[in-house]
Amino acid sequence: MRMTLLRAAILAAALFLALFSAKLALTPSRGGPADGNAFGAGELRQLNAPQEQSEKSRKNYASSGGQSAPPTGVRPPSGESQKYEKIATLAQSTTAYDDDRAKVSGAIEAHGGIVQIERAAGLTGRRSVYLGIGVPPDKFEAFIAVLQTIGTSTQIDVVKNDKTNDYLELKARRTTLEKARAALDGIAASGGSIDERIKLQGRLTEIEEKIQALGVSLGEFDAQNELCTVRLTLTERKPPRPESIAARAFDALSWTAWVYAGIASGFLLMTGALWFAAALFGYVLGLIRTERGRVVKMGTVTAEVP
Repeated sequence: MRMTLLRAAILAAALFLALFSAKLALTPSRGGPADGNAFGAGELRQLNAPQEQSEKSRKNYASSGGQSAPPTGVRPPSGESQKYEKIATLAQSTTAYDDDRAKVSGAIEAHGGIVQIERAAGLTGRRSVYLGIGVPPDKFEAFIAVLQTIGTSTQIDVVKNDKTNDYLELKARRTTLEKARAALDGIAASGGSIDERIKLQGRLTEIEEKIQALGVSLGEFDAQNELCTVRLTLTERKPPRPESIAARAFDALSWTAWVYAGIASGFLLMTGALWFAAALFGYVLGLIRTERGRVVKMGTVTAEVP
């Protein structure tokens, strides 16, 4: 009996050690959390918010040979090309911030890009930079492909908005203002009182300011100014610290204890079920034997009655 219990204990200990060793050997060394690993979502929103406000006053447009339906009441000139706005938003994370920042600058220069907005934040280990970059339309796709190879890509969105109607509306408004200016010039040349001339001059000055503002807006659509926009956020993260052998051993021990408890519980439940089945079978068998004996005894007594 003692030898049986000793063998069972040795077998149980061997099973536990085998499970523990297998778990410890097969579990890779995971990286633990690093201090100052990366910017959180809220911090990135705060970093990008000023840029989004600044870009409202700086737009990039490009042209293509396609046609677009003009707004009501505006007829596009013959051969007018489609005007569009194309914006790519990328987020890259890196453990080699300085090297990858230099790669981004090299990619911008190689693709003829222009840094229109730049904002950096954070200390070493938690640095991040936001760049608003204007890129020639024909190099837009290639530039994005290069950026995606720098660090680890965590986000990419590309949006194309048709701006042909906006462009045609600006041209129509300028034409209308130029006609109004010519009409006022004609009225001013015909003479009039001093008050009338002062009012006309004020009106001409107001129209001239509007024409100049429209000229600036239309200038953004000129062929020499054609660019597409790339919004890039490069965020620094520290490489994760390797997990210590003590931590791995503790994890393996916890897992082994949980699995071993499950195996032991299953074994006990199976043993209990077998014991219960054997006891029930024995009990039923005993009842059958008792019933047979009673029947045989009653038959014998009946046979002895005269």
